[in-house]
Amino acid sequence: MSDKEMYLKVGKIHKEISEQAKPLIKVGESLLEITRKIETMVKKAGASLAFPVNLQLNNLVHYSPLPNDETVIGPKDLVKVDIGIQIGGYIADGAFTINFDPAYDDMVSFTEETLKNALKDLKPGMKISEIGRRLDESMKDSKYKIIRNLSGHQLQPWDLHSIKSVAVFETRNEDILEEGDALAVEIFITDGDGWINSSNKAL
Repeated sequence: MSDKEMYLKVGKIHKEISEQAKPLIKVGESLLEITRKIETMVKKAGASLAFPVNLQLNNLVHYSPLPNDETVIGPKDLVKVDIGIQIGGYIADGAFTINFDPAYDDMVSFTEETLKNALKDLKPGMKISEIGRRLDESMKDSKYKIIRNLSGHQLQPWDLHSIKSVAVFETRNEDILEEGDALAVEIFITDGDGWINSSNKAL
């Protein structure tokens, strides 16, 4: 298979796994048990994990349940599910959000629409910084902020975070979108101050 065919194949499987995983995200469910079920789905699909399943509650990002994790989803939680799979080194990296607090429905909808606008009609020859410019445009009159110290990244075989970076704001980066590029465009929108801090504190 060509590179394009492999990316389409792994992307299709990723989408199927994500759809299968959505019903697992329920109030009262254990993060650890959800993780195990998603891992089983990935294996049954003939794929492998590209990184540990991330189940992120509320203001946490990049959190993976530990073997002794007893956390369950609460009735007001916002849950981000980030799944990466690979087949033969070709990686699909994507996430979805399930919200149980109506107060955040608007923010979730705004995030989804903002991402769609950033990706619309991208094509080879455009600067990657066009994505950041579009995100700046979406955010300028918003009551929300985008977390600026997290960014997207290029995917290459066996390389989850490859050469090209995808900033969430306009930069002077001269990198060009080239035919065959695979990119993970990652945005985190918040009602906080727009920055994420590292922590070694478990839930």
